[in-house]
Amino acid sequence: MRILNFCPAYAAYTSPATPSKQRESRKQLAMASPTGRSSICHLKIPDFLVGSIGQSVPAVGLGMAFHPFVAEDVKTAVVSALELGYRHIDTAALYASERVVGEAMAEAVQHGIVASREELFVTSKVWCTQSHPELVLPSLRESLLSLAHYEELGKALTILGYFSSSALPILVASVTVPYILEIHCLPIAGWTLNLENKLIGPTFSLVPHSSRFPYPNPTSECGGPATGGRRSSSKECVLREATLRHAVGGEATVQRQDTYSFICRNLQLEYVDLYLVHWPMAVKPSMPHFPMKREDIVPLDLSGVWQAMEECHRLGLAKMIGVSNFTTKKLQELLAIAKIPPAVNQVELNPTWQQKKLIEFCKSKGIHVAAYSPLGGQRISEMNPVRHSDVLEEIAMARGKSVAQISLRWIYEQGVSMVVKSLRKERLKENMDLFDWELSDEDRFKINQIAQRKLVTVKNLLCPEGVSCVDISDVDALEM
Repeated sequence: MRILNFCPAYAAYTSPATPSKQRESRKQLAMASPTGRSSICHLKIPDFLVGSIGQSVPAVGLGMAFHPFVAEDVKTAVVSALELGYRHIDTAALYASERVVGEAMAEAVQHGIVASREELFVTSKVWCTQSHPELVLPSLRESLLSLAHYEELGKALTILGYFSSSALPILVASVTVPYILEIHCLPIAGWTLNLENKLIGPTFSLVPHSSRFPYPNPTSECGGPATGGRRSSSKECVLREATLRHAVGGEATVQRQDTYSFICRNLQLEYVDLYLVHWPMAVKPSMPHFPMKREDIVPLDLSGVWQAMEECHRLGLAKMIGVSNFTTKKLQELLAIAKIPPAVNQVELNPTWQQKKLIEFCKSKGIHVAAYSPLGGQRISEMNPVRHSDVLEEIAMARGKSVAQISLRWIYEQGVSMVVKSLRKERLKENMDLFDWELSDEDRFKINQIAQRKLVTVKNLLCPEGVSCVDISDVDALEM
């Protein structure tokens, strides 16, 4: 695995730099915070180059799977991480953190912590309930709009409601012409737009409809797209996707993708850097809930889902596409059908679950491995196997480092990037202190002897009761 050597001109690609070179690089790259809010210097985290495509992934990123999730605390942590020098934020539709991430990124740009969106690397993931060919692209669009800073989104869209045809000339002549007009599909509308004024391509929300809020049929009772309706709001009473798609199809003068790109371009959130299939399994479309019912598991259309992922890439909405929690068997199935191979496989990986076979396979196929739970994850009912490892504690004490630093450094030396989680700024800073020292051969030998145990499994996500008609045993295959 090649690593980007951070000389000022980004001139050379090398293997992991020697400690002396890394120390010199860190000295050159350290700089005072431009915000004046802190005297803490922020450093450049090295990148891994991914395969042969020329893209790069930061070696360390900040993960957003916090539980419990306190929005203000998470937002503060993201801003603090960006101030320290983190540039990779790893989120997902499942984590319900995308809005907070968007707000934090907007604040970071506003205060000069980062100059623009291009400095950041954002990862998101499509959850199992959207792992269906027709839902992958809409799920990514929802994620991107969630990542947009909501106040700025409101300013950009200028969404209006309950307007009449007589208001159109006023709206068109106004200083801020609305990109989207939100109307309610009621049978009393009684008027239509001419071709020139029909609204731009349809978008829709994936928020499920609640039977407590009845709505009229948008085609038979509301005149369909002739009334100008092109967007459903994220309220409980929104139209369901299939119904809305039928109602608005085919009459827009500009395609939905044009509108979407225009909005996101203004918000500097036109794309994610990496979009992942969260798990190699599918669940009936619904709001995510845990534990998942076994009977809700449905066969995964891997070919169709991956074609949709490839479409996300072709449309420019995802610079790279990849997978998460895929075993070598699942990767072989995917590589056999993929036109665009996965760039990344994000998996549980740390000294107590080293994934040697998977790393070797991915390297042979040009797939970069990224690690989640690099410090053992959040354990509720038992001790954390990484933080309470006698071997890691012994090495840490001898080197004057923390157990976390020993674990993270070991992962880095495997050519694997990682996402760490912490709400504490001092911990975030500690997790960056990895690149001007290295483990000894003796250290590596001791770590290789640690007993292995996989902690993140599909079984942990499912109800113990119930029966699934889909065999998912290979999803939890143990590959030593």
